[in-house]
Amino acid sequence: VHDICTIDEGQDELSYYLTNLRYHERWKVLTIDDYDTSMQRAPLKGFAPLYENGPETYEAFVPSDAEAMTEFDEHMGVYLDRITELCREKGIRLILIDLPGNQMNDSINNLLTSYASEHGIEYLNYCEENLYRSIGASLPEENVTAHANLPGALKFSDAIGKYLSETAGIQPVHDEQYESCSVYHEHAVRNDLLKKTDDYETYLSLLNDPAYTVFISVSEDAGADQSDRIRQLWSELGLSVSLQGMYETGYTAVISDEGVYEESGSSFLSHTAQFMNRHHTYTIESAGRSVGSWSSVRIDSTEYSQGTPGINIVVFDEMFSKVIDSVTYETYTGTFTRAE
Repeated sequence: VHDICTIDEGQDELSYYLTNLRYHERWKVLTIDDYDTSMQRAPLKGFAPLYENGPETYEAFVPSDAEAMTEFDEHMGVYLDRITELCREKGIRLILIDLPGNQMNDSINNLLTSYASEHGIEYLNYCEENLYRSIGASLPEENVTAHANLPGALKFSDAIGKYLSETAGIQPVHDEQYESCSVYHEHAVRNDLLKKTDDYETYLSLLNDPAYTVFISVSEDAGADQSDRIRQLWSELGLSVSLQGMYETGYTAVISDEGVYEESGSSFLSHTAQFMNRHHTYTIESAGRSVGSWSSVRIDSTEYSQGTPGINIVVFDEMFSKVIDSVTYETYTGTFTRAE
């Protein structure tokens, strides 16, 4: 903090420690967005896990022209020079890294290689074919290109950790503050598994998590025969109404840490309530074929149900305070589909 304030004369060092000084006038510019409680949750230190798969392939960079050269943008060059100089003054080892997916060509590679050599620092270009392959990522599941998904981030972190361990002797450090967040990391991994599961039985088993609020809404019909295993998993979720044989019948259910709500019938079904200590409001609706074939799950006025025939399931993650998945299981064909 002292170094930042020394470099930037517009900063007030004391206000970093006496925050009433920094935020004394904050009330004058408050808006409705400042009261959005979802913005107050940052269990992963400000990071947001991405779950989607990456591209099927990645064309790594292969150097071909040692003479090509470009120049830094003026402001970028000055900024990098200041970082390099500050690290030198403080005895900090500086490593420049290009991640797979960054814009890369011979002129950029040569510029950064030359800069690193001139200033006695390291440059790791993971866009380059050999370094990219050293990561050992398997696309598309382990996406390390552009914004890495969760498995890709783990894979790339392992690669960087190995490099630092081998070249600088850096060993793992136990930090209680970060260890206290491990439950959130483990839950993010579980979310990743849920979002990539397309087997209905496995999916039902993963829903049995106290951090999930699960919304179930049937559209048209879901009365086809169910296996003993599906009925067992249904029961383990706390659901008592069996859909088997309920032809052209509506059904809604909400499973949360506050209990289970269920309703079925041949008429149009609609139920509105609040959850997560009244921070969110939902309306869940269902109708069988005889009254219009309808499914809706609206949370804070946003529609999340796919609304297609079968069992529509929406999963709200209370730990991260957001909807993480929306799927439909068509009981007659066994088709399992997921919202994009």
